Amino acid sequence: MGGLRELFQELIPTLRCQAPQLLERHAQELCQVLPELRFELGFPQSLTDIVPEEEKTRNYAADRAYRCLHGLIELLSDWHELADLGPWSIACEDYDEANPLVRRFYTQLLRRRGARLGLRIAPGR
Repeated sequence: MGGLRELFQELIPTLRCQAPQLLERHAQELCQVLPELRFELGFPQSLTDIVPEEEKTRNYAADRAYRCLHGLIELLSDWHELADLGPWSIACEDYDEANPLVRRFYTQLLRRRGARLGLRIAPGR
């Protein structure tokens, strides 16, 4: 999921100091984007392992990727609420060249949390 890497790499040091519970809660998603965190956050169970029995489904790669995006959106939303940061602006360099998952992340972020976060996304450069 290249493209999201930089966004979350910037956030990790702050989360370590101010909201380590968010790192733990969203370890699965973070390790998908930043695999080097696996040692720090442990090897989190798969999403199939952690859901209640009645919600279990096969864990296909595409499903895992889309669920990961929604978990990352929740992480940003949780952090925004916890840190009381005010409106956000995100510049997306080369958005048109981003892979479909990255574009979907930003589309879903705006759709699901844009108004709540006071979010503005602008193309970089």
